[in-house]
Amino acid sequence: MQIDVAQEVDIGEMVALDALVSGNESRRHLIKETVKQHHGYVARQETQLVGLLLMHEHFFELPFIELLLVPPSFRRQGIGRALMQHIETISTPGKLFTSTNLFNERMQRLCERLGSVFSGIIEHLDEDDPELVYFNQLFDIGPYRKEEAPSSPLSPCLAKGPL
Repeated sequence: MQIDVAQEVDIGEMVALDALVSGNESRRHLIKETVKQHHGYVARQETQLVGLLLMHEHFFELPFIELLLVPPSFRRQGIGRALMQHIETISTPGKLFTSTNLFNERMQRLCERLGSVFSGIIEHLDEDDPELVYFNQLFDIGPYRKEEAPSSPLSPCLAKGPL
C-alpha cells in the first residue's frame, strides 16, 4: 500500500468513495478544496483507491483529521491505521485532533488503538449522535513521533471505560 498527498486527478475517485460510504456526494466541495490545499491523502493498493484522509488546521489553528474513509470491502486491513500513522509521521510535533460520532464504534476503537486520548463531546451537531473529540500528543521521537505521554484522567462521562 502506498500513501500519497492527493492530487486533483484523485478528486473524482475520492468523491466516489465518499458517496459509497455516506450515500451522497455532499462533501464534494470539501474534498476538492482540501486537495487544493494539499491536506488530502490517498491510500492505494496498486492503482485502486483503498482509503482517504482529509485534514485541516482550522480547529483552534491546530491540525485536525476531519475525514477518514475506507471502503467497506477493505476495512479491518490496517488501512485506516496506516493513514492515521502517516499523518502522525509527517506532522510537526505538537497536538493532533480528530473526532467521530458516538455511533461510529470502529473509529473509536481505532483512536483507542492509536493511543488517542478522549478530549470531549460536542452535542447538537447531528441529531441524537454526539461528536467525540480525540487528541494525540505528537513527539519528535519514536516511530510515529510518539512516546508514552503522561496519563490523563478520562472524562467523567467515560468512567465506565472507553466507548
